Amino acid sequence: MKEKFMEVVSMTEIGKMLSNERKAEGKAELVIKLLIKRFKSVPSDYKEKIKKLSSETIDVMATDIFDIKNLEKIEKYFEKNK
Repeated sequence: MKEKFMEVVSMTEIGKMLSNERKAEGKAELVIKLLIKRFKSVPSDYKEKIKKLSSETIDVMATDIFDIKNLEKIEKYFEKNK
């Protein structure tokens, strides 16, 4: 009985991790779409870097999106993520 309980708990934790990962991917995709709308295009390397950012950094970038004057300004978010 205890083993089954631990298995369910473990699966729940895995489910939470997968759900959080999907949410972060969705946030990254949305930020990329917003940057494309604002700047007409986004280099592939920037897209890949954005997808690797932490969820918290993506949240900050999304909040700052209207203050970003040019694409080079987003490099500061990549530096914060190291």
